Amino acid sequence: MRPPTRRRGNARAARQRARRRSDRRTHERQPRHDHDCRCRRRRHRPKRQLRFTVVASASTTSHRASAATAAVSLSSSGSTRQRGVFPGSFNPPTTAHLAISEAVVGQHRLDVLVWSVSRVALAKEDVQRPRLADRIAVLEEVAAPIDWLEIDVTDAQLLSDIAAGFDVIVMGADKWQQIHDPVFYGNDPAQRDASIAALPAVAIAARPPHDCPAELVLNLPDWVGTVSSTQARTTDPALMAPEAARFDAETGAWTDPARYETWLARQRGN
Repeated sequence: MRPPTRRRGNARAARQRARRRSDRRTHERQPRHDHDCRCRRRRHRPKRQLRFTVVASASTTSHRASAATAAVSLSSSGSTRQRGVFPGSFNPPTTAHLAISEAVVGQHRLDVLVWSVSRVALAKEDVQRPRLADRIAVLEEVAAPIDWLEIDVTDAQLLSDIAAGFDVIVMGADKWQQIHDPVFYGNDPAQRDASIAALPAVAIAARPPHDCPAELVLNLPDWVGTVSSTQARTTDPALMAPEAARFDAETGAWTDPARYETWLARQRGN
């Protein structure tokens, strides 16, 4: 028996309504699905960014630590300034003193060279004129325009004591021979040997006829070995450093003792 037509229509309509409802639900569900996905992506992005930030920070920290270590190492090596000492009375300072100083700074790659003057120089205890204060003032004037040159006054007399803490010590070949004489060490060869062994690297200015180890000799023009402070005081003031020559011309400090005493008297009167 065939079902009524109305019922077939009703069934067809019901199926159509069901399909429409299904389509509607699918249509409504899709935006919600997209929205949820977008929300999840938005939630994930900060996390990825955070993870990246953390990783980057760790990497940066490690890099900075390595850079800091390298910087400290470079700073340490850079801050290790090479310092030399040139002991002497510089009475007066001469053109040879300047030439020797320039040579040792260049050949030993020094950052600083100190002219060190003992208040009472060994084997020169009787030196009274010019006054130490005037000599030091002249040396300070010599050093003023030279950025690597410094002046120091010390109570020490032995070279091993003067050279303590320096990288290089400068001396003439005559001084090299002198420091091997036990008389300056209370005639005690053991003390002499210990003092010489305590010296830093030695740079020697040749001075014929004095002998010295060839490997210690500075490369200098031959004329340097012929110049002495004694010569500058007694026969050739032109050998003085310019600042010393000017002071001597004004006061007679090295070439005219009587005029120097007159100058001192005027200074005391003022």
